Amino acid sequence: MTKVFPLVFALFGALIFQALGQSVDPAKVADYKQRFAKGKELAEKGKFQDALKIFKGILAEDPLAKGSLFMAGVTSNQLYEFNAAALYLDKFLDLEPQHTAALINAIKAHQASNDEAKVELYRARLFEKRRLKTDPVLNLMGSYERQRYALKDGGYLSILETFSPTGKEAFYSVIRLSAEQRIVSREELVPAPADASPEMKGSYLWAEPHYRNDMMDRYEIKKVVPSLPEYREVQSWITEEFADLIPKA
Repeated sequence: MTKVFPLVFALFGALIFQALGQSVDPAKVADYKQRFAKGKELAEKGKFQDALKIFKGILAEDPLAKGSLFMAGVTSNQLYEFNAAALYLDKFLDLEPQHTAALINAIKAHQASNDEAKVELYRARLFEKRRLKTDPVLNLMGSYERQRYALKDGGYLSILETFSPTGKEAFYSVIRLSAEQRIVSREELVPAPADASPEMKGSYLWAEPHYRNDMMDRYEIKKVVPSLPEYREVQSWITEEFADLIPKA
């Protein structure tokens, strides 16, 4: 399994002290803080099963522990337990509806669970936050991971959605990573170039970029479509191409 990007934890640090819900017992506060810190440490080391046990233990005692709701959702996503992740993150977002990292993780969980209504609800919040420039970290992000697929070889596919300048056009890409976290391949959706042939003008390309001396040299075109495709169409291209590597549900 892969390590959670450290920024997830940095974004959440301020809520650790709210992990106790209604408890005001100083001894209880100290115990929760110690357990939560241990779970966070385990998650940062990629020991997601062990971390999840700790967060679930805290939630069994305090179902409104914000820190543990969030981290249980994040670790469940890392374990590809998307239905469970969606439940934890929904509860957390009821308490913190504008939390950037939770919104991104909730989109990923609900996309895997095929809950389109929840995906669009959280996407709308995320894109509105970026439009309003209320989160400096989000403002610097060019894209976010919308969905992830485990692969039989121990790697995974990461489907990214780009934040478009207008917020109305959705562009996607997919990166295949090895078990060692090395990029194996990348494919992306791009507009046809200005110098495209007449029959390709105004269309969109699903293509694999090739590099020379660390500079993009050319695109290997996989598909040409006349209009900007919806996410489900792009998703189908990806799952068809990598069908032999994606474990059967």
